[in-house]
Amino acid sequence: IDLELKKSGTYRPTQPRLSRKEAMQQPIKKYYARKRSKSEIKVADRRNFYSNQSSKGKDMRLEKERYISLMENDGEEIKARSARKNMRDVALQPKKSRIEELEEEIEERMVFLGEMDALGQAAKYKSRITREVQEKKLEIAQLRLKSQTL
Repeated sequence: IDLELKKSGTYRPTQPRLSRKEAMQQPIKKYYARKRSKSEIKVADRRNFYSNQSSKGKDMRLEKERYISLMENDGEEIKARSARKNMRDVALQPKKSRIEELEEEIEERMVFLGEMDALGQAAKYKSRITREVQEKKLEIAQLRLKSQTL
């Protein structure tokens, strides 16, 4: 009884101590975590989200988003605009042909090789880039041959 009143004391057991035989006969408790499906996780998250919302005052999630936008825009409050644009307003760029794409890639690789040459590092990349350029030129020739036969 004295131990129960002291801070460092422990309480007496409320249940009688079981012998090993009795303990082995009791059913095993399965409290360990199990794998949950994606839908179960979503349902639990949704339930927790709505249960943790405060009923009074401002919506804290919206306030947080507002403060984040204020910090990003140096204190200027910008109203949210509609992200959806009319398809008529958006001018679609004409799709490039494969030949034009390959020619641009060849030009990019040659510019890169020139930059590396200026830095004195061209020897590392020269053989690989020339091989890539040759492959792309071969592909261009094949595409042109196909387009002429059609």
